[in-house]
Amino acid sequence: IKGTTGRVAAQDLADDSRRGQSPDEAATEQLAAAGATLAPASPEALRKARLRGGLLLTEVAPASAFARAGIPVGAIIYEMGGREVRTRVQAAQALGEAPPDAALEIKAVAPDGARRSFALGVEEE
Repeated sequence: IKGTTGRVAAQDLADDSRRGQSPDEAATEQLAAAGATLAPASPEALRKARLRGGLLLTEVAPASAFARAGIPVGAIIYEMGGREVRTRVQAAQALGEAPPDAALEIKAVAPDGARRSFALGVEEE
């Protein structure tokens, strides 16, 4: 993900809130820069996927890091970089904490119900 280097820590998201942007809004922007639009998964979708929490991938930008990783729209992402994700803030933090020039492992339940792992490329500027 071009431009994603270093850490997107809680402090970074707090800094955004001091500029009039909530941590969730800042996280949404950071995820969009990587090509993903994520929303909380509905309780029904979580039950069907047999998950306690996760984020529904509602849109993937063409030629983005998420598109190159092959993560399908409709997947429920439940883990990024070995950490459970239930909120956009947690997802943005996991994305930002990935080492530069590394692949971030993302675990998701695909729309067909299969549990899959994806490698999201993280590039240093």
